[in-house]
Amino acid sequence: MGRLLAQRGHAIRYDLSFYGYGRDMDGRQVRNFDLLKAFPRLAFMSVPRWKRSLYRRCFRHTGHYPNETTAEWLDQRPPVFLGGYYPDVQQMYADYQELFQPDAMVLDMANRAIYDAIPDNAVAVHIRRGDLAKYTEAYGYPATVEYFTQAIRMLEARLHHPKFYFFSDDMDYVRREILVSLADEIDHQVVENGAEHGYYDLLLMSRCSHHITSKGSLGKFAACLNPHRGIAIVLKEDRQLGPLAFADKEIIAL
Repeated sequence: MGRLLAQRGHAIRYDLSFYGYGRDMDGRQVRNFDLLKAFPRLAFMSVPRWKRSLYRRCFRHTGHYPNETTAEWLDQRPPVFLGGYYPDVQQMYADYQELFQPDAMVLDMANRAIYDAIPDNAVAVHIRRGDLAKYTEAYGYPATVEYFTQAIRMLEARLHHPKFYFFSDDMDYVRREILVSLADEIDHQVVENGAEHGYYDLLLMSRCSHHITSKGSLGKFAACLNPHRGIAIVLKEDRQLGPLAFADKEIIAL
């Protein structure tokens, strides 16, 4: 959003105050500002505290997506503080892969070894739990075990000897509910980084050509960082596709 508005001649600054105490909706898992850890070459400027307070108080405009789906935020004129949530527009993703270029050098040694070993026919399976392990008004019901097992078996049948990489903020759940019935059927690897290193998972998933996504955005954004066309499986009731809605991917809704 910021880059698109900057292309219209506006000076853009980012409010990072959330990350001073960032937590998920349950208040349990940390939400750090990891964008520049994953993409250190980004041009990015945060707003000073005094200006943030002034703009929030005097120039605030709040988006109400998904209840409000117009792209009128593109026509906002400064001074303005854009808060809330706004709908995606295709223009946002025209330079997506150019802007966000995965760099394996940001990974630690263990994750770099995984990154280098990921084959061309790899499948990233992102299983979001945490605050989305239950019904929420914004995201609806969580993805089921049946969804993941059906998606895995579908890609196992379609692809030539795929290897499945599992990413989750609750790997005990993955082992207990999903891998217990699949571990002997598929070539797979479990990747455990935890919420505090979610950007490691983002870069590793972006290395995979195919993706099984969950509720939330991490797996979807990772899929669009991969230059291959690939297959992306999404939940049929999931309407928050982000860049996947505009990507050159084969999207299968289950």
